[in-house]
Amino acid sequence: MSNKINILSVGAGFMGSLHAKAYEKIEGVRNVGIVTRNYSSSEQLANELGGDVPRFTNFEEAIGQTSPDAVAISTYTDSHFHYVSTALNRGLHVFVEKPLALDLAGLDAVREAYEKTHDQHLMVGFNRRFSPHASKIRELLSTCSEPPCMVMTVNAGKIPTDHWVHDPTVGGGRVIGEGCHWIDLMSFLV
Repeated sequence: MSNKINILSVGAGFMGSLHAKAYEKIEGVRNVGIVTRNYSSSEQLANELGGDVPRFTNFEEAIGQTSPDAVAISTYTDSHFHYVSTALNRGLHVFVEKPLALDLAGLDAVREAYEKTHDQHLMVGFNRRFSPHASKIRELLSTCSEPPCMVMTVNAGKIPTDHWVHDPTVGGGRVIGEGCHWIDLMSFLV
């Protein structure tokens, strides 16, 4: 068994770039390729990583040519379920940025693929629960004996109205695409 973990990066936007750059700093982890919708964005990220990371626009081709152990998916949210179910069906571990899918059909496709897995791990990038602040709040709330009732107000920042996150078929809108973070956080706290 190899001591290296080969990861295929899918998506080269902000989160994809953040992940790929982090892999470069972790001993034993190797980014074996970058998959994007267009070659120019993968080329830009590959150059930031030193230029020698293979670039692809076809996910299946990338898997076949790079033989990854895992994939890290940080694409537009409408494609998450497709990449996740494809990777699981190919026997790969998966990390995917939230949300896992935008609708029940997408969740069903992932569930079906996941139920066929043997040893694959699937992790969704709900990261708010891992902050030191969230841990402290959870600790403080654990002493309450009454049932919890929560109201969470979030200033997630303004995003231009023509941004893809607002498109319900691509980004799911702010509630599905981003609000899921806060629902996950509240679930963790209680």
